[in-house]
Amino acid sequence: MTKKVYHLFKWSYVLLGTLFILGCSGNNMNDLQQKVAEVKARKNPHVEPIPEFKIIAPYFYEVENERDPFKNILEGNKQNLAIFDMTEMPEEEGPCTRPNINRLPQELERMPLDALQMIGTLEDEETNMWGLVKSKMDGTVYKVQQDEFMGQNYGQIISVTEQQIELREMYPDGQGCFVEQITPMVLYTDG
Repeated sequence: MTKKVYHLFKWSYVLLGTLFILGCSGNNMNDLQQKVAEVKARKNPHVEPIPEFKIIAPYFYEVENERDPFKNILEGNKQNLAIFDMTEMPEEEGPCTRPNINRLPQELERMPLDALQMIGTLEDEETNMWGLVKSKMDGTVYKVQQDEFMGQNYGQIISVTEQQIELREMYPDGQGCFVEQITPMVLYTDG
């Protein structure tokens, strides 16, 4: 009995498949032909022509005497840090003011003072006054206190008040020594 049922199902699948194929083969494709004719009858939309591009002459950026931006500023080019070659300075006896060249420069010594501005102060529980200094180049705010250094002329902070930061800067005098100068950095106000 199973063979008969199997053959019955087999022939019914073949019969159904044949009916489906015959159902799709009719000549009633009028709606499809009408749609194709409608699309072909449409006008093509106006398309703007591709703009002509101007040929720009190449420009070669050459900086022969500038610092390489991909080298660490502390390694090769110490000119930007205002570090002078102390080995060529004569050894003089007597009082001669010189900066400590063995000290590692701090981050704010890479920037000139005119690229920095005092924007405020902070005071902690132990009454230590901190100055807030902002870089005009990138907007970074730095916290500084007495005895730290900033600026390119060995500027050491000697006092921080609510109104200003005082620095002791050192400039070469051309004789192998340095001259000290007190430089105030006044609180910046919008007005």
